[in-house]
Amino acid sequence: MTPNDTQQKPVQPVHRRRIPTWVKVLLSIIVAIIIMVAIILVIVNAATKDAVKVSDQLIRDIQANKPAEAYQLTSPIFQKATSEQELTAILHEVSPAVQGKTHITNKSVQKNSGSDQQAIIIYTIDASGGKRYVRVVLQQSNGTWKVVNFRTSETPLTTTEAN
Repeated sequence: MTPNDTQQKPVQPVHRRRIPTWVKVLLSIIVAIIIMVAIILVIVNAATKDAVKVSDQLIRDIQANKPAEAYQLTSPIFQKATSEQELTAILHEVSPAVQGKTHITNKSVQKNSGSDQQAIIIYTIDASGGKRYVRVVLQQSNGTWKVVNFRTSETPLTTTEAN
């Protein structure tokens, strides 16, 4: 054995590649955007939870052609403009066209100063005749959500359309 065999070779330090500052900044911005989007989704879901329950029930009543039950979900504004008999006629016409698997495709909550909170929920229905769309507008008054109006369509609807 030679003296060189017993000596350990010096360990070379590992050189880490530093992440450029611009990459760190970009990653920080992306993470911040993801966090903001997540917070917005949580707020919208929390704000629309009760409105969605009422809206879902309206859709079930429309699909089941239950006008009396659907009418109970409507607001005084709706009831002033539409009688239960008129709603019955509408549902008899609309109900067959909106049979199918239903899912929410969009929702929003709006609060204007001096007025009650409003929620708009958009549904897509996979009906036998093709996709159908339903927009339900609800208003919260004294802690209770009521349907202000609804609209069915063969073309996609948005939450920003005029009532």
